[in-house]
Order: sequence, then structure tokens, then C-alpha cells
Amino acid sequence: MLWPQTSRLAGLLAAEAAEDWLQMSDSGENDKDEGLPAPDRTSRPPSEPEADKDAGATAARMSPKRTYIQKMAHELKTPISAIVAASEVMRDEQLGPIGDERYRRYAADIHDSAKLMLAIIDRMMLQRSRESGPPAMNFTENDPVELLHGTISTLLPLAESSGVRLKLVTPSQPMPKVIADASSLKQILINLITNALKFTARGGHVVATTSYVLDGPLTFEVRDTGRGMTEVQIEEALKGQVPKGQQRDGGGLGVGLPLVTALAQANGARLDIKSVPEQGTAASIIFPKERVVLV
Repeated sequence: MLWPQTSRLAGLLAAEAAEDWLQMSDSGENDKDEGLPAPDRTSRPPSEPEADKDAGATAARMSPKRTYIQKMAHELKTPISAIVAASEVMRDEQLGPIGDERYRRYAADIHDSAKLMLAIIDRMMLQRSRESGPPAMNFTENDPVELLHGTISTLLPLAESSGVRLKLVTPSQPMPKVIADASSLKQILINLITNALKFTARGGHVVATTSYVLDGPLTFEVRDTGRGMTEVQIEEALKGQVPKGQQRDGGGLGVGLPLVTALAQANGARLDIKSVPEQGTAASIIFPKERVVLV
């Protein structure tokens, strides 16, 4: 089956992306990008011999996994491209009416999800072909409501199967555009919403929204009525650890929030999490006013 394989690849690519971005943040390679916040370096940097030794050990440890990921990515590009093409034919009803409108929407969601997977694969393969530096980003002006709407539509079947109500709350006022890399921003939103669905019990709610403060930041927020976290659990999750008492069936690679943090920083934004145990969690991606374009 293709989709279980694809899901596995997505997790591995996410793990790799998180490690790459976190390592680049430590090494300072991202400092070259204009408009992005410089990482905090209050601790003493290692000496050159120590750094060389650590870098060699890391490379030796990661090389087999990276080779495996590149092989999988290369093998899956062709069938995923076929999914993109086939779903586009169905979405656009190129061979005639598809019938029930819901089928056309599902075809559109499959098409968008497959294209996102291709974008992730292409970005990771490009990064592996370069000796250093962050993965290439294509910064454009994006409609925040449109991005959220597309993400919600893709994840509705998952929410329905989980017995959780997933809702998009649109702002009453017109929204400005946000300057970001569309594929990585959608990846951020997918990670936040799937996390919320994963830790919300049947009958609960997950709400996604976006807001803008005049001459201020633009924010994406995902809030849920799940089990919530303590401050200690939030810190553990941000380090890529599965917090005690938060394990769920189906497991996970434990890189969701580190990846979200790294991708947010790469887009000039930041992640903020507020949570109350047994009441729920609100995760926000906040773009400063410099990344906002009024329309």
C-alpha cells in the first residue's frame, strides 16, 4: 500500500528536517538569512577539536539513515506524482462529471496533500545535495484564511474518524497577506492540528483561526479541549521528548514541536504554547509586522 509508506516517509522527513534546522540554529548557519531572528547563544561554544569530534560522530551516526531516506524519497516521487496527476483529472472532472460533490472535494484534498508531500521530498533532497546551508525557501505573499481552509479540508476525514469536531473560525475583518514559504507553513499547520486531534478525546473540539493586530503581528492559532500540559511537559515536548502521561496509541517520532519551532523560525515567526492540564492547549504561530502585507 502506498499511503502507509508515504506516511512513514513523512515522519522520517520530519525527523530529518527537525534535526537539520536545530543543528543549523546551533551552528549559526541561519544567521545569514535576512530578517530572521538570531539564535540565543549564552552557553560557551565548544573548542575546535571538540566541535570536529562531535560533527564527525554525528555525521557517522546519521549517514545510513539519510541514505535510506534519500532512496525512499527517490522511489516514492514517481507514484506520488502519479497520484497528483490522477487526482487532478478527477478534481477537474476532465473525463466527465464525477457525481457527488463530496468526491470532487476529496479528490482536491488528495491532490493538495500529494503535492505537499512532493514539495517536502524535493526540499529535503535538495538539501541533501548541498554541502551546507538551510533548505531552500520560496517566500511569497499568502492568504492566511485560504491556507487554513485548505489545511482544515485535508484533515477533516482524520478528525471525523477520531470523533473530534474540527472547526475553522474566520475573522470578521479582511486579513492581510503573510510573507512565508507556503509549503512549510502548511506543514506547520498540519503538525499543530494533527497534534491537537491526537490529544483530544472523542467528543472534544479543535478550533483553528487567524487574527491580525493593526500595525502588529499576524497570528495562526490552534486550540483544543484536550488533556493539556504542565509547563514541564511543554518544555519536554519542545525538546522532542514525549511528555510523561502524554503517550498515545500509534506512537510518533517525537519531533513535531521541534520541527514546528524550526520551520517557524525559518519563516521569521515564532511558536507560542499556552496550556492548562485537563482543559486544553492553544498553540500559536506569530508573524511580526515585518512579515505582514496589507491589501
